[in-house]
Amino acid sequence: MHGVWYIFIRVVLKAVTFRPTTCVHYMSTNTSTPGTAKKGSLFENPTALFIAIIVLAMTFVGLMSLPQSEALLRPVDQFTATSFAAIMSLFGMDCKSQGILLTLQLGGTYKSILVGYGCDGVQAYLILISAILPFPCSLRQKFLGLLNGLIFVFVINQIRLLGLILILYVIKDAEDFAFYHTGVGQVYALVLIFIYWSYWASKVVKAKQAAHAAASTQPSDTPAEPA
Repeated sequence: MHGVWYIFIRVVLKAVTFRPTTCVHYMSTNTSTPGTAKKGSLFENPTALFIAIIVLAMTFVGLMSLPQSEALLRPVDQFTATSFAAIMSLFGMDCKSQGILLTLQLGGTYKSILVGYGCDGVQAYLILISAILPFPCSLRQKFLGLLNGLIFVFVINQIRLLGLILILYVIKDAEDFAFYHTGVGQVYALVLIFIYWSYWASKVVKAKQAAHAAASTQPSDTPAEPA
């Protein structure tokens, strides 16, 4: 087990501190060949970036799926349930939380769900971390992407929980609920995580391109030689 954690830490540190020797650009600085990845950047081999994301995602999710992770995640589950009940109460809805149990009352009917791993947004956030860490950019850009991503995942997870409770008022079959819970719910989270990551990555690349363009247009400090 210690060997697994050692490999995990090495992979994470490598991903966090990775920065290519040259600036990262999606577009080549050579205007005659637009769309060409700059030689020496990670985007010269996008397969490597994809593999790094998949490996980190599987590592994160696999480690958090271990039995001993339940006690570690319990405070997160309780916070998710408590914050959801508080938000629903602000909108005038009768919603209460007791530990990880959420109960919503609509039209005199009570429906309850348990908030556990997968419903607390942890899995979605781990996938987002796995997509941001290998991306070749500065530590500040990664930090901001992860911070804003945490808020983003929290919001979309609260919406997902609301949708799951409301579905209980419509369907009665447990298999139908499982389809929306594990099927539609996970697709919903993955699609939105991908949209956020794409937006963040495009902003990072545009910032790199703008910085490079500004640097290339600066006049040279070397004095001109007399004729």
